[in-house]
Amino acid sequence: MPLDQTTYTPAETKPDLSKPSLEGLSWLLRRQMPPSHVWNFREAFHRNECGTVGCAIGVGCAVWPEVEAVACVNPMFGTVVFGAMLGLSQDDSYRLFSASRTSANENYGKDPRNVTPRDVADAIDRYIAARG
Repeated sequence: MPLDQTTYTPAETKPDLSKPSLEGLSWLLRRQMPPSHVWNFREAFHRNECGTVGCAIGVGCAVWPEVEAVACVNPMFGTVVFGAMLGLSQDDSYRLFSASRTSANENYGKDPRNVTPRDVADAIDRYIAARG
């Protein structure tokens, strides 16, 4: 499913964050990053002496321990594993979360260094709207 321009208005109320979900991730990406987390779309996740660094997958790892335990262990497979935890196909996982230059240009229309949390949240919301 391409990241089309389907209109979707995300809920302003806080979704259930007790378990990983696309709605929860979108909501989180529209707010301040978790404490000690630095956004970097080109990096899935890693810990440093100051906290954590990463993209949407990294936000998931910082918020949901079960995501960190599975999806953040091996960055090579993190995109697919994280997507599967959210009910996404492998292709849709790459469309939403891949930071390769080709994917980011194709799916977000910009260099991965310039993809913001809101860009990813908007793409997630379009995906949710398109799937019905």
